[in-house]
Amino acid sequence: MVNKLKVHDKKGNFEQEVEMSGKRSMLDDMLDNGVNVFFGCMGGSCSACKCKITKGLEHVDKEAMGPQVYSDVAEDEVLSCIARVKEGVDGEEIELEKCL
Repeated sequence: MVNKLKVHDKKGNFEQEVEMSGKRSMLDDMLDNGVNVFFGCMGGSCSACKCKITKGLEHVDKEAMGPQVYSDVAEDEVLSCIARVKEGVDGEEIELEKCL
């Protein structure tokens, strides 16, 4: 089984469903599947890729790909360039809302 990521725009409108490998960042999985998402540094310091997790936050490792340098991130938000699904999680559905 694979994990699913349902992507919504900042107004909450559904855009696309993406399969997540669990080995790459959420941002990489979204970009590879044609999701139009903002990004900049690809290293957790600029916040351009910040997203709000609306479902499944317990399945997300917020710093899997590196340390979060940018500090203005709420508990229910992630920097998608450094976040991915937690190791060992399979068959779950995560929903996010783009902040930009």
